[in-house]
Amino acid sequence: MLATADKLIRLSGSSSNMFLKIYKESIMNTANLQLEGLYAAIAGLMNALRDKNLLSQEEIDQALEGVETAMVADPGRPAQLSAAHVDAICFPARFLRLANQTSERGEALSFAQLAAEVGRSKPPR
Repeated sequence: MLATADKLIRLSGSSSNMFLKIYKESIMNTANLQLEGLYAAIAGLMNALRDKNLLSQEEIDQALEGVETAMVADPGRPAQLSAAHVDAICFPARFLRLANQTSERGEALSFAQLAAEVGRSKPPR
């Protein structure tokens, strides 16, 4: 963060737009890392629920599928959202569904591997 702060200070004199762009990118990167940790934590909880036979893999998958369906069909969502925005909204449910499925098969994929597969397998719009 210190290196980023140094860049911000040096660039702020040349252009306020450049300053804001770098500042926003720094915030976004931190938020993405926090979300990555949150997805990993939720995936761990899903595994624990499944391992303790509180929910089956199918029940977890159905619940997450229902979440995705509800988010896509949300009548309160602005109609002008692009397909990319809708995909971004659905990413967590898709990611967790895939994590649930691969974990059930005994596969241990990284966040990057799961995220890439979610991107490759998203439904057509």
